[in-house]
Order: sequence, then C-alpha cells, then structure tokens
Amino acid sequence: MNDDCQFVHAFAEDLALGVLTGEERAAALDHLEECHACRAEIATLTDVADAVLLLAPAAAPDVAFERRVLDRLASAQGNDRTRDSGPPAAVTSRRQRRMRSILAAAAVVAVLVVASLLWAGRSQHAVAAAMIDGRGGGVGRVALVADHGTAVQMDLPGWPDLVRRYGDPSGGSYWLELALDDGSRLRTPLPPGDNGNWRVSTPVDRSHVLSVSITDPDGHSWCHAQFD
Repeated sequence: MNDDCQFVHAFAEDLALGVLTGEERAAALDHLEECHACRAEIATLTDVADAVLLLAPAAAPDVAFERRVLDRLASAQGNDRTRDSGPPAAVTSRRQRRMRSILAAAAVVAVLVVASLLWAGRSQHAVAAAMIDGRGGGVGRVALVADHGTAVQMDLPGWPDLVRRYGDPSGGSYWLELALDDGSRLRTPLPPGDNGNWRVSTPVDRSHVLSVSITDPDGHSWCHAQFD
C-alpha cells in the first residue's frame, strides 16, 4: 500500500458517505482513477451505505415527533414545564437543531458500524497484500479469495511500467508461482495480455499460501507478495 492508498484508506468512510470535501476529496478522486484496489474498496463501502439508507422509513416522521422527543428528554431531566407552557421558542429551536445533529450523527455511526461488520465478514473470504518488485517498489495488490480452493486476484497498475523498464522475457510469457507452507511451489501460466489484471483459480486452500510471485519462464521473480 503506497502513500496515496493510505491517504484514501484514511478518508474511505467520509468519501463513501459523500461528506468529504475540498482538496482531500479532489486528491482522493484523482487516486481512485488510477487505483483499482482503492476504487473497489470505496465502491463496497458506498454500496453498504446505500443499503443502510434504504432501511430508513420512506416517509418523514409527523410534525409532532421532535416535540414529543424533546418533552420526553425534558421529563427525564426533571423539567416541570407542561406541554402548553413549554420553553421559549428560541430554546426549543436550539434543542431541535441539537436533536437533528444527534440524529444525523447517529445515522452516520450506524452506517459505519454496518460497513465495518460487512467489511469484516468479507475479509474472512479474502486476504490481500502489496505486490512489490525487486527494488521494493509497489506494483499493485494481490488478493487470495476463497473460491473452491483459492482464486488469486491481481490488480497491478504498475505492471506495464515494470515490463517497459525490463522488457518482455523470451517468448513474452509469465507464470504465477505460489509458495506453499509444505515447501512446495505451484506454478500456473498466466494468460497473455490483461495488462496486470489477472484472476487465476488454484486448487490449494488459501491458508497454505505463503507468498505469490510472477516469474518469467526461467523462474526469475518479477514481483512478489508475502502472506506468511
């Protein structure tokens, strides 16, 4: 995860809820145009937020709802004022504004809690790590997804630059190599093209995968990700 990814991750909830503004929003949107992994994360959080908002009632509460809530709060605080002789209009207005702020904050908290729970649930089915080259530079991210074995999902926006820097190997072919916890290695040829976006299904369980690499036909590693 590079600095731009960390920046977007820090503001992910605000961005998904549409409350991020100013330079932060502009910088985040610029990064999302280039980073598939971050774009997928924000899309997931946005879908969660939309789903939670659909749980809200279709119609607004009746006009007396806020007054009933305020009266109940006043009663709980030992306020002896009757409904007909309520507080001055200015005080009531301030209380109403404060109540609206509390309700709005509660709605945001509810969205974030549900998003966290769903995100945690999703993480039980996939783990991700940064894919780096031999110099330690970021190439992208790779995820191991439980799917009748393990599906290796690679989103590598830096892959074309890596190929331009070193040139295609003889034959122009690449291999996906998985290092497993029993000391063995599983090699699978990558389909041509796709420009760094590959999804390869493997028969091994995700828990046995220690690392993922892309190699050339001679076994030289071009980039790798650690999961142990």
